[in-house]
Amino acid sequence: MLRRVAHEWKVATGISGGNSSALPPSGAVREADDLERILSQHRLSPKYAIRLLNGPPPDRKPEHPRARHRPASYSAGVISILGAVWEAAGFPCAVRLKALLPLWMPWVRKRFRPRPATEQGVLDISARQIDRRLAERKKRLSHGLQGRTKPRRQAVAAPQWAGARQLP
Repeated sequence: MLRRVAHEWKVATGISGGNSSALPPSGAVREADDLERILSQHRLSPKYAIRLLNGPPPDRKPEHPRARHRPASYSAGVISILGAVWEAAGFPCAVRLKALLPLWMPWVRKRFRPRPATEQGVLDISARQIDRRLAERKKRLSHGLQGRTKPRRQAVAAPQWAGARQLP
C-alpha cells in the first residue's frame, strides 16, 4: 500500500525517472507534506521512504536476475560407475566409497572400460559430490537398507505338533 501511495505522489508531483532527489515543482509542497504525514504515521525511516519513491511502480514486480547454472562437472558415465561401485561394495557411505574407489578401479576398468577422462573423474570426485549425485538412488533404496535395528518379521507358520489343539 505504501508503495502505491508513494508512486501516486510521485506521479502527481511530476517526479519521474526514478530520481526522487530532484526538487518537486513549487505546487507540490502540500503533497510533500501529505506524503511526509503518511510515512510518519507508519513510522518509516527516510531511507525507506526514498527507497519506496525510487522503486518500481506497485503493479510491476521487480525483475530478478536469472539464476546462473554451472554446467555439470561430472558426466553421466562417472555417475553410473559410482553407482555401480556403490552397490557392488555394499552401499558404503560417501566418505568410505571415496576411499574405496582406488581399490575398485581394476574392477571398474574390467567391467566398464572407461575413457581416461571418465576414470579421472571417478577418482577426482569429492565425497560431498558423491552424496549429491547418488542421493536419488539412495532415496529409492533407503527403505530396505538403513535405519533398522529390529529384525524384520518373517512370515513363519505356527509350529504344528501332535498335542496341539485344533480350534473350531
